[in-house]
Amino acid sequence: MKNILLGFLCICLLYIGGGGIYGGISFILDPSGKSMEMAPEVLNSIPLKNFFIPGIILLLIFGIVPLITTTGLILKHGLPFVRIKGNKPMHNWVWHSAYLLSMALVFWILLQLLLIGYGHPLQVMLLGVGVIMFLILRNSEVKEYFGEINEKVENGFK
Repeated sequence: MKNILLGFLCICLLYIGGGGIYGGISFILDPSGKSMEMAPEVLNSIPLKNFFIPGIILLLIFGIVPLITTTGLILKHGLPFVRIKGNKPMHNWVWHSAYLLSMALVFWILLQLLLIGYGHPLQVMLLGVGVIMFLILRNSEVKEYFGEINEKVENGFK
């Protein structure tokens, strides 16, 4: 069961990362939002003049961070230059990054729904992905897995 959950977590992270990079670059290159088929009246609902800042947030937080986190998950022991003491899941940077990302995604989508309203089924899907990631990361087997990995890192992979 643990492997299925970790595989699904990896798919969720890759999905968010790919979408974040695509959306972020699109908004940065075309801050009007026309290339993303955003209606011009959406800008009246948000406290920004264009979509440049949301593009930067999408690219960095929902594009690059999930892909780095996925790399750590795939490598199983995390990136070699990131070492955090302790064997609790909260001390494993991959677990922590994915956990914070799941909460950030839920917040981002709820903020969208609050400011601009429902505009696309993708909003509901991404909200669901954020909640599912959160639940996967709260699973006891998954938390135990990240604790074991952290212990191996501290012991030099012996």
